[in-house]
Amino acid sequence: MPPATGPVEEGFVSLDRAADAWRPELEALIDQLGLHPGSVVLDAGCGSGRITGWLADRVRPGGLVTGIDPDLDALAYAARALAPIGARGGRIDLWQGELGHLPFEDGTFDAAWCSSVLGYLEDPLAGLAELARVVRPGGRVVVVSGDAERSMFLPIDPDLERRIRAAEFEAHREGAWGPPIDIHLGRRLYALARSLPVRDVAPIAVTWERVAPLADVERAFLSWVLAWLVEPEMASWLRSDGPEARRLFDPTSPDWVLSRRDLHVLQMAVAIVVTV
Repeated sequence: MPPATGPVEEGFVSLDRAADAWRPELEALIDQLGLHPGSVVLDAGCGSGRITGWLADRVRPGGLVTGIDPDLDALAYAARALAPIGARGGRIDLWQGELGHLPFEDGTFDAAWCSSVLGYLEDPLAGLAELARVVRPGGRVVVVSGDAERSMFLPIDPDLERRIRAAEFEAHREGAWGPPIDIHLGRRLYALARSLPVRDVAPIAVTWERVAPLADVERAFLSWVLAWLVEPEMASWLRSDGPEARRLFDPTSPDWVLSRRDLHVLQMAVAIVVTV
């Protein structure tokens, strides 16, 4: 992994951290693509390139993974991160472009992957249609999305967790989560895909469940997820719950939730498998 040298790179490290923590679940979804050596696959919204590399390993030798992303900084980071895979025979081609207007001919790919990207589009249905268009008949598209009403819990007071969830929604409304995103796309993903002229759409509920002791990649991911709850900006949304949140979510606190021996955490995401 390239070292983080600033806020931009740190953002891509965070993407890697999330992918690594979810790797078993993501690899199981990649299985749904039906890849084999020689397959040609698209990673739409490739970001830091972490999953792009996993796809490339699946299609070696002779296969090709094309990663596309609108962010030139992301593509530069991905190119550095993916260089070792190229050195061992993986073929990866990186493009700048938008998911809503893919610069590829119909049926270019055997399969397409799209994770945590579709919610950023003004028209997610158009994005789904583009993914189906560039995959050959009989090929598969796998799309993964979260939903802000996901079932996620920690071993903390449920009333506090509900107030934290409400604070998250308020922070989103005020633009604290960066670019606009449809935080409830997960529940609409299957219905959107069913409106496409494709052979089949299958929904998959993806469960990320971990208990103590956490692996290093899992601890790093959860630390990153929870860290924003103790940032000064969060106080205005948490209001009177700020001190309690700091007690539970600050890694320097003796009551840090991730140090509990009875830690049990669950998060849900949604995926669809589209057969073109």
